[in-house]
Amino acid sequence: MRAATGLFLAAVLLSGCEGAYFTIGDDAGVVPGTYRPADYKNDTTWADLNSRLLIYGRAALPGAPDSYWKLYFRNSKKSPSSYGHREVFLPDYFIKLASHNLMDFVLAHEVAHDVLDHTI
Repeated sequence: MRAATGLFLAAVLLSGCEGAYFTIGDDAGVVPGTYRPADYKNDTTWADLNSRLLIYGRAALPGAPDSYWKLYFRNSKKSPSSYGHREVFLPDYFIKLASHNLMDFVLAHEVAHDVLDHTI
């Protein structure tokens, strides 16, 4: 938990993003190319990333239920993002290329955006 909290704090401090792609709306369907794997709860990649997202979500908002955070994949070359609404979008190419540590940083970074209302 200490490592999760430390990584979350680092992500907060470094949460200025280079470029963001914003879409208005609560529904992930509003973002073109957004999806969850068909059987996402049994998909090992999604399950691993979602459990790591929940670690940072719990560190940021200890009282929030697990269903508070939502993870989606995106068919896109855009950067990982969070548009508020407790949703994190990870592009396919990034999931395949990012190291474990970089992905943890990105997940904590996107949680920080959402918690601090650094979204449009």
